[in-house]
Amino acid sequence: MIQVRVFSSSNKMLVQDDANKFLATLPDSSVVDVKFSSAEGTFDILVTYKS
Repeated sequence: MIQVRVFSSSNKMLVQDDANKFLATLPDSSVVDVKFSSAEGTFDILVTYKS
């Protein structure tokens, strides 16, 4: 099953740390895509992965 997890914060370092902690729990082969966006002071990371 393909799933997504969204990380969002006004603090870039916090959102980056949260996403990295989550990615560390996944096998490399399960990560499908990672996208980053920033707008109006908010930083967002979308992780698409196989569960």
